[in-house]
Amino acid sequence: MGHSLLGRLQKTREWKDVIALITKGAGAPEVAEKLIVATEKAFSEVQDDPTFKTVVTYMVDVAQAATAADPKKALAQLGIVVNSQTQPLDVAMGAQAYLDAQCSKTKTDSDFGEKAILALTSTLTEHMQSNQLQLFDQGESKTLSPLMKLKSPTEFGKFGEKFFGNLTHSSLDYFLSKDLGTHVGEGKRFATMNQMGQFQDAVLQHCKESAVITRQYCQGWFAKHLRESGGHISAEEAKGFGWFGMNKMRSEISGHHDRYECGP
Repeated sequence: MGHSLLGRLQKTREWKDVIALITKGAGAPEVAEKLIVATEKAFSEVQDDPTFKTVVTYMVDVAQAATAADPKKALAQLGIVVNSQTQPLDVAMGAQAYLDAQCSKTKTDSDFGEKAILALTSTLTEHMQSNQLQLFDQGESKTLSPLMKLKSPTEFGKFGEKFFGNLTHSSLDYFLSKDLGTHVGEGKRFATMNQMGQFQDAVLQHCKESAVITRQYCQGWFAKHLRESGGHISAEEAKGFGWFGMNKMRSEISGHHDRYECGP
């Protein structure tokens, strides 16, 4: 896909502050907080990214499909075919193929959009694997059951938490991975590649822990809009939900809990 994600930070004062923290041995939370500030302008420029909107709308549509009179048919229209042979990974691959095709039709490829697609499919894979029925059950219910759970606002809240955590991490790692390698070696921040990997794992864990802030928001939003829409949440409503969720993540990591807020 394209390469229009979040601009170039390497020459900005804010990016230099990030590098200074890394060099001095700051922990993942401190680096992530400074990086959020450094990427403020970049993130504001992708607020209207069409692929991100498509991904968030798709996530809501998959959850809504579970409330349909014929969930299997509704899911098939979203590229997810459920039968006795379907495996959890097939669900994620079907979702990714559907989203890739949608973006190709509209010619809206972007780096941020690509990361949103990957964040959703990895979240979907995790959801499917963690909610499987007993291994001896090889019927289609083994695949359909985890998907049906998403109609519950509580389950949708958990799913949204994982999605926003995954997307935030991949976005931050987009920048960090460009420079971390230069800090590996004798006398540098990371003596070995293994130490650098541990730092990256810590950033991932910090994003996951910060994403807890979005669970209740996702749960409440889905319950409210599902009720008010009669089970037909519009794409426009879903788009607002997505960006507000990202703002809540940035607010939590930055420590400025009102700085990035806006109405969904």
